Amino acid sequence: MSALLGRFEENAAAFYTVFQNLEENFENMPMLKMSKLTNNLLNAIDFCKVRTIRTKNFNFLYKNLKNKNILKLKKVKGAYMYPLYLEDAVELKKFLLENKIYIPILWPNVLNIVSKDSIEYKYVHNILPLPCDQRYSKTDMKYICDKIIEFEKRTRKK
Repeated sequence: MSALLGRFEENAAAFYTVFQNLEENFENMPMLKMSKLTNNLLNAIDFCKVRTIRTKNFNFLYKNLKNKNILKLKKVKGAYMYPLYLEDAVELKKFLLENKIYIPILWPNVLNIVSKDSIEYKYVHNILPLPCDQRYSKTDMKYICDKIIEFEKRTRKK
């Protein structure tokens, strides 16, 4: 629980290494029954509210980024992220991280099993799963969009 609960006391980055270590341990664990603690925590969540917030956040990103996105998306309800596909997104990802917007790598294992010129490799590097879950507000979504626009302006000038 230290990786989850520690985020309430400090920022998420302080517990990222702990989280990574836990993820590695899960890979070799057998399927187990849900703990009483997990069950109680899940029962405390207002899933309707979560879905509403996620949907509003996704729709905000969709409206503001759909013209930039190579992927042609449909609006969905309850998404935890908005998949933004841009060519050569690696530099944007670095810029977002510098501005405290963490973008995870989806499917990191794919990088070890496909060639660098494959579509799968390009998806891993160029799809940025922008966060839009219930932890974030419309202000946060605007900040993400503003930073993407700022990056575009910087790179156009070069």
